[in-house]
Amino acid sequence: MSQKSSLEESFATHWRIMFPNLPPPVRQHRPIEGRKWALDFSWPDQLLGVELQGGSWSGGGHNRALGQAKDYEKANALTAAGWRCLFYSTPMLKDMALVVEEVAQVLCRAS
Repeated sequence: MSQKSSLEESFATHWRIMFPNLPPPVRQHRPIEGRKWALDFSWPDQLLGVELQGGSWSGGGHNRALGQAKDYEKANALTAAGWRCLFYSTPMLKDMALVVEEVAQVLCRAS
């Protein structure tokens, strides 16, 4: 299992355990037609997305110039379309419960 998918599984598991009464996220949602990329997690009705940017210390793609450019393009396209997207780096993801709690707070404010 890749670091990315293990991070996603950890987020999904924490979400189910910590916030069973909140709407579950949609995984790998493509919010903008014609774009190849998808959000790791989203709540389309609230226009909220979450991206887990693993690989910070292992030379992951998000740390290279091309990867960063694509991340910025994605963030800008989402913002232009009215979305809010939360991005989390490897160090932030070491406390997945805190990440999930922050996302839940943002989601509850959006509802």
